[in-house]
Amino acid sequence: INAGRQGSLEAIRGALAEEENLDSAGQVVATIMHLGDVLALAGGRDVVLCSGPSTRNLNALAAKHAESSGFSAPQIETTEPLSLRLQAKGEGLEADTQILVTDKEMDINRKFKKAFCEPGNVDFCPPVNWVEALLSNFNMDEFVVKRKEQNGGDLEYSSAERLKEEFGEESLHPGDLKPSLAKAMNAAMLSIRDGMKKADLKKAQKKLDSYAKSLQKKKK
Repeated sequence: INAGRQGSLEAIRGALAEEENLDSAGQVVATIMHLGDVLALAGGRDVVLCSGPSTRNLNALAAKHAESSGFSAPQIETTEPLSLRLQAKGEGLEADTQILVTDKEMDINRKFKKAFCEPGNVDFCPPVNWVEALLSNFNMDEFVVKRKEQNGGDLEYSSAERLKEEFGEESLHPGDLKPSLAKAMNAAMLSIRDGMKKADLKKAQKKLDSYAKSLQKKKK
């Protein structure tokens, strides 16, 4: 509420991504909610906001708002966004291009099986990007690629750099990478799925499932 009172449409317009125009009330509400979230985090803590090209202006406004509210301005670090979209833009059903918190095991398996993964192409390889995300954000010590002995046996990666190198050299094949990634992703989502069993979250999941189905119908 306070963020909304202290803000202005001009400030919110300036917080949007460079290619984005202020066209709806939803953009105003989303910006104010972000300011409130950052303010809640900033209370008595050292906060670092990671910004990509689309959120740089938004986080700058949030830092300014936190400082004007009597808190230390959060530090802003510019990061290169890691694309986790499973298909190139415009390709595939929209619901199949993203991993959702409501995805079941069979959904994860299906999505990664259909994910774009051209042998040797590390410039755009969603499965490789997902391995990097798992290693850096899910406290995963290593990523294991299961292979038959006649294909060289299992591979273990503690860093995404070596995986990228071997995928680029085509010593790691998409047919081995994808199923191993699906298995690792399903394991990482176990705690999320347990949390989704709560009654109120079950209702939210039904709404998300309905939304996903509507996206598929629109694509057809």
